[in-house]
Amino acid sequence: MQQKHLAFVFAASTVVGVVIPYAALVPFLLDHGLDLGRIADEITATRLSAFAWLDVLVSAVVLLLAAFGTGWISTGRALWVTLATCLVGVSAGLPLFFWFLVGNRVSGPVVHPCRSVPDRQG
Repeated sequence: MQQKHLAFVFAASTVVGVVIPYAALVPFLLDHGLDLGRIADEITATRLSAFAWLDVLVSAVVLLLAAFGTGWISTGRALWVTLATCLVGVSAGLPLFFWFLVGNRVSGPVVHPCRSVPDRQG
């Protein structure tokens, strides 16, 4: 798949990653408001729901480590990934991270931050 098409797929996935989770959250908020006690109760209601939320939490931490720790995207873009991850979830933060990563490749050559660039002089 061409880099431009891949960038579009990740951009569209970011939008989908915002819309689908909020489609579940908004009706809950309309019914119950921002009842943090009820939210905590529902998150931990069963072992399966706790498993799912812990999986999301670990994924979010790993995503944020990748966004800030690898140097593959700029700090400003890493902040956007953090915002998307914290306000929506990994479903928005991860495709946004990949969109920024692929966008760097579309706009110019990518050099891995841990590898040196060969000197082309002389």
